[in-house]
Amino acid sequence: MPHRQRDEDAQEEHALRVAVMAGYRNDIQAALDQASTADWKGMQLLQKSDAFTLDKDYGAQAAKDGARQVAGFAHLDEDSIPSKKDPKENAKWWAGLSEQERQEYLDAYPDKIGWLDGIPSADRDEANRKAVDLSLANYDMKKQNGELGIHDQRQYEGLQKLQTALDKADGSGDDNKRLYVLGIDTKGDGRALVSKGNPDTAHNVAVQVPGTDNDLVNVDEQIERVDRLQKASRQRGGDSTAVVSWLGYDAPETDASMATTGRADPAGGDLRSFTHGLRESHQGERAHMTVLGHSYGSTVVGVGASHGGGLDADDVIVVGSPGMTVDHAKDLNMNPDHVWAGWAPDDIVSTDASGKTLGENPAEKEFGGKVFEVDTSGHGGYWDKGRESLANQGRIIAGMPPGEGKYRVHPHPHPPKTEGPDW
Repeated sequence: MPHRQRDEDAQEEHALRVAVMAGYRNDIQAALDQASTADWKGMQLLQKSDAFTLDKDYGAQAAKDGARQVAGFAHLDEDSIPSKKDPKENAKWWAGLSEQERQEYLDAYPDKIGWLDGIPSADRDEANRKAVDLSLANYDMKKQNGELGIHDQRQYEGLQKLQTALDKADGSGDDNKRLYVLGIDTKGDGRALVSKGNPDTAHNVAVQVPGTDNDLVNVDEQIERVDRLQKASRQRGGDSTAVVSWLGYDAPETDASMATTGRADPAGGDLRSFTHGLRESHQGERAHMTVLGHSYGSTVVGVGASHGGGLDADDVIVVGSPGMTVDHAKDLNMNPDHVWAGWAPDDIVSTDASGKTLGENPAEKEFGGKVFEVDTSGHGGYWDKGRESLANQGRIIAGMPPGEGKYRVHPHPHPPKTEGPDW
């Protein structure tokens, strides 16, 4: 690479890092201006977060640590943040804080506040965007120092895709295209909860749970999927619709873990906490809520719905389902007439794998739910543009009946259970 080009690239990256750190510095300054207990130590913290520290290791982390110390001046610490997954308690705690205290918690502990089910989505979004900025700055410094490993590189790529999507949506000027980051985590394969539209104000709220082989690096594909679902709903009367991509769990890889509930069991509880949290944070009249699950995501939905009183959803949609861990729709703590299944005749998961180790096939009449029309093919075609498969999901999200499809007819009335899948 020519020397001039290297200099320009370095200057561009440095400018980005300066901008990120300037944001944290502004946050700290705002907290200091408002905190009655702040003293001269606060000015020392500001000096630590000056832009020149970007050229040193852990500059971004130093700014975050400074924000935590500022919060400490006001006797706000991490131990005070609710640790139990109780949306009602989270909402009560958050509402009991002053505006100044909430801001200081957002600045000091964005990675904690961003995952609190039950608090306003706008506040979660602010916290998680700070967490994204901090992570990107840290990965950028690792890259500059030649310390970016394979795992870090994948997470870095995923966060960059998310940031690109956020920038594009922010620049559109369309509230319906506004993205809200309701959870972000780079540990393991990564987790990302991203909403198209504000679920606290929308009349129709949908939560899409992806399945096998999804992680942070394909967050852009998940955002595209919820975008299509939102458009499908709005085109069919659901003008006020928000759709969340909920990758809030460690989705299984294409291996034996797909055949067990090992990944779904903990994820189901987290999903249930999330949907109950959306009920807590919603403003005005109760929203019509739909929870969708694709592939193993439908197994997660099944676990969440069949335990703890259910998901509090008005409708559930599953497509390409290997099973929902139950034998009948009535076991999902909701009206079976509002449990919908879609399946493509050439989707091997729906035709061969379902009904074996993860519960009965929800597309069969004996399951007790309903089937909607699908006119797409394969395991990943359910969101193809211009097709009834997508349109019918949009109708259900908007609270309208879809075009009904044919139940899957198994060659044997009561297929024998097997010890493992052949998929």
